[in-house]
Amino acid sequence: MGEYRLIKAEVITYVHANMARAGLGITIRRLASDAGLDKATIVKFEAGFFVRENTAQKIRRALEAYGAEFLLSENSDKIAVCVHPKQNCSRPIT
Repeated sequence: MGEYRLIKAEVITYVHANMARAGLGITIRRLASDAGLDKATIVKFEAGFFVRENTAQKIRRALEAYGAEFLLSENSDKIAVCVHPKQNCSRPIT
């Protein structure tokens, strides 16, 4: 089996955002606020609808601030979602 080297993924999809948000226990409202976006935009993105690249980047950066990591294997186009909740950020989903 070959060695896999993971690098930071710069672009994420709605699936990755959904996984990270659920793993971190962040509400849609809180993510929207911290990303500087409207709640409807997060809902739209997580439902799989198109959003602008800079909008997806704002979501990614906000999730990373909470402790999410998005890693891409050099040997694959698959992205791994890792969560390392920061103590003051984790809150149950309500």
